[in-house]
Amino acid sequence: MKKHLLLYFFLLGLPYVYAQILVKDCKTQQPIFNAIIYNAVNNQVIGTTDSDGKIDLPPSIQDIVLAHPAYGIIPTINQAVICIDELLNPIIIEVKKDAKEELIAILKNSYQQYSIDPFKEQYYYYKGTIYENDTLGNRLSQEEGYVKNFTFYNTSFILSSQLMKYTKIADPIATSPVTNERLHYFFFSNKKQFYSLLKILKKLKVKKINQDYYVYNDTWDNYWLFEIDTTKNRIRKFVSTAIEAKFFDFGDALLFQPKRKLTHRLIEVNYDIEGKKVKQQLQLFDLYTLTQGETKLAKLLRINTVKQQDIVIERTYSLEQYIYYLVTKKIEMEDLVEKLEKQKTLN
Repeated sequence: MKKHLLLYFFLLGLPYVYAQILVKDCKTQQPIFNAIIYNAVNNQVIGTTDSDGKIDLPPSIQDIVLAHPAYGIIPTINQAVICIDELLNPIIIEVKKDAKEELIAILKNSYQQYSIDPFKEQYYYYKGTIYENDTLGNRLSQEEGYVKNFTFYNTSFILSSQLMKYTKIADPIATSPVTNERLHYFFFSNKKQFYSLLKILKKLKVKKINQDYYVYNDTWDNYWLFEIDTTKNRIRKFVSTAIEAKFFDFGDALLFQPKRKLTHRLIEVNYDIEGKKVKQQLQLFDLYTLTQGETKLAKLLRINTVKQQDIVIERTYSLEQYIYYLVTKKIEMEDLVEKLEKQKTLN
């Protein structure tokens, strides 16, 4: 369960001190699975409850908010047992065609507002890391740098020799710190991706609880959550725990034969506007189980917009140069591992 929280605390640099809480419906004694837990102070996602309704939270966080499509948004405090049914306020739940139409209208309005700052003009900072088992495990690889459109700046790429043992049993999606997440989830800066989102949404179900919209499919155990800025009538946050939703991974499936199974996902994307510039931030935690079963790889990724004047550019790579740089680094590591293995054999 701790791994579900490590995205949040790793990024904040807080120590890993936890107390376990249980979220359940005390009337039926049923645990509440996959409730999203927020820090009420800063509205950041902390994690999700597991299949037993449990999650580990640090005692330092007192005020929390629970979000779940069956119960809505519920503010409460950090305590050992949370009876979600006893905290319910009057809520309005809409499961009908109008809820989907309302959400689509808000998404279109969001696109009109956020598209003042086109994708090709935005600078992003990114840092992605692959860990063995979870984020308390060994760091296997890490990539960090800046990117604008398809030009990369100051890219650094660290590979551990330990990663090499996974290259034959895991495809590049599970072992690459960064793939196409900024194209996938910054919906409103990319026209193609935005219309892909609308097309996908028309096939799914939408439930409105108060001012927020939950998107789901009857075959999913998880869901998408769109939070609305009601004063601007636009999306301010997107949260996904839906491991079954592989719409944005379609191209990956065409390029690579999957050798991994996504077993946990927590994605939080925040959107805002300052002046005429869009502020976007993505935080992602994925946990993969590899094909042989027990071995796991964890991916932790952060991407956020930055101002051009805040970047001191030391190195610049075109897309072709960037790909060549990464491939060269991997080949160098493969050669080193092969050399070390030969030395062991001779000894």
